[in-house]
Amino acid sequence: FILVKNKNFYLIKKYVKIFNIKEIPLRCTMEIKYENDRLKEFCNNEKKVKKKFGAIVSEKLVITLKFIKNANNLLDVANFPSFHLHSLKGDRKGELSIYLGKTTGVRLIFEAINYDGNNIEINNYSTYKIVKIINILEIGDYHE
Repeated sequence: FILVKNKNFYLIKKYVKIFNIKEIPLRCTMEIKYENDRLKEFCNNEKKVKKKFGAIVSEKLVITLKFIKNANNLLDVANFPSFHLHSLKGDRKGELSIYLGKTTGVRLIFEAINYDGNNIEINNYSTYKIVKIINILEIGDYHE
């Protein structure tokens, strides 16, 4: 067996015969992108998040990012009730939000994108299944 990374898919290639290759999906994980490098550094630095938002948000962010990275698609995230994944409305249409501590008011705000970097419009619950990449836009309370 040879493990190869092909786009976002890990494949096991088993040589059945000399010229016949069988490909079997092993695990399709999601990809997380960030609006900018500063946001990426902040999200991946638990101490900075804890200093700005507190221990609850810091812990929840680490868990949320790990969960998203290991999910097959956004539907896996949507099916986990404590994240309270929902689409935003108004001037934030096209963006999605996940609670990082319901009582804190802090949210992980992101957009669903395709491999070309274009926004995927979430029309209904089943659209979550095609989302493999998210672009994190901000962490904060968008109600302020």
